[in-house]
Amino acid sequence: MNLMERLRAAGRLSDRTLQRNVLTAAISTMVADGAVDRIERKLLRDMLVPSPLFAGVSEGEIEAIQLEVLDAIEARGHQAVIAEASAALSPALRETALLFAMRIAFIDGVADQGEINSLEQ
Repeated sequence: MNLMERLRAAGRLSDRTLQRNVLTAAISTMVADGAVDRIERKLLRDMLVPSPLFAGVSEGEIEAIQLEVLDAIEARGHQAVIAEASAALSPALRETALLFAMRIAFIDGVADQGEINSLEQ
């Protein structure tokens, strides 16, 4: 049984907290340059399709996660939200979260200073 199967069996994926924590850095990176580009939103959806962590998660749920993270960032700031999400993840899932964020940062071929700052957090 792999990690995702164990987590599902234990009921730990039902509220999408794990997915939200994994996506927090990527969503923070998306808004770090002041705008969320259409291509960034499409890439985020596309890169989740092959991930077993997001199997069975609907596009609407991904949108809800994005809005929840954006609200948290607005209320508490990038650093606090990323730190909280990161602390809740295993090292392997922190690596996954960082890779998702890096893909978002470099989708347009260059990472601006806001995106770099977000990745450093």
